[in-house]
Amino acid sequence: MRLLFEKGKQKKLIELAKKERTWNELAKLLNTNPVYLCHDLRLEKILISEKMYNKLCKITKQSFDKFIVEKRADHWGQSLGSRNSRGSIVQIRIPQNNNNLAEIIGAILGDGHIMFHKGGKK
Repeated sequence: MRLLFEKGKQKKLIELAKKERTWNELAKLLNTNPVYLCHDLRLEKILISEKMYNKLCKITKQSFDKFIVEKRADHWGQSLGSRNSRGSIVQIRIPQNNNNLAEIIGAILGDGHIMFHKGGKK
């Protein structure tokens, strides 16, 4: 399950657990990546898992149960995204080998960047 907290409470819980630890130390205790912990979970970009929440509660010796607004399935975002799908299958055309194809592949392999400007220089 993923837990949705009141705004700012997920961040507060993580910062309480971090207190006198480095991000690497806390991430190791939680068995996760420090960047994911510091930037995604702490900044509340991603909902925290129930398992990680329980570990954080043990570390802080505090319960944030009263701040939980909603519990969602682990893959709630995937199921939500599928509802917006048109359900159509897109046919992909495989281009024939020619000089234009070779040029575009060379550009992508060269610096990895291609750009198209509408109505201006190309």
